[in-house]
Amino acid sequence: MTDQLSLQETDGKKQSITYGLYLGVIALVLGIVTMYISKSTTSLVVLFGVSGVLNLVVFLAVAVLFSISIRKSVGGYWSFSEALKKIFIMFAVAALLSSLGSFAFTKFVEPTIQEEVINNTSNLTIEMLEKSGAGDAQIDEAIAKLDEQKAEISKMSFWQFFRGIGITMIFYFVLALILAAILKKEKPFFQQHPNVDPNTDPNANYGAWPDQNNPN
Repeated sequence: MTDQLSLQETDGKKQSITYGLYLGVIALVLGIVTMYISKSTTSLVVLFGVSGVLNLVVFLAVAVLFSISIRKSVGGYWSFSEALKKIFIMFAVAALLSSLGSFAFTKFVEPTIQEEVINNTSNLTIEMLEKSGAGDAQIDEAIAKLDEQKAEISKMSFWQFFRGIGITMIFYFVLALILAAILKKEKPFFQQHPNVDPNTDPNANYGAWPDQNNPN
């Protein structure tokens, strides 16, 4: 029994790392697709809608499916702490892979794409504010905020990059807490204690076995 549990634990960690790699690649691809759409779209609704759907809804849906698959790999049951550990391992691997991949993409493959995204966002924001009748002060404030973002991107250092990863890890830990609370599934009592006889043990009243004294 101990050897079987140890094997399941090892398999669970391997699955967490494997699915973390898959999730990281998916997150990286979604991020790149989002940047290309964001730099060329002519609608602010599309810009924020695509970003929200691709980077949040799709990512969360895939993460939930992967978490359920990891649970199956460890026998279909796991406690809250086991679920938290394995889900967070998956998220940590995904965050490292997607962050490093995105950093390399924007530095060496498409070094101007982030600036193009901000420029397009700025133009669409100005257009929307003008249509809504906003004053010059409000428009100038929005432009100033976007210019600050552009300046921060242009002088991104390795320290800022790793600080960003740290912030991402905190977010993923909170997300792992939520998923672990939702997806935890404790073993029935008699699977945890196979040597206990439900007919003789007075404490074995966990609902895993029917009450033989009460046919209803």
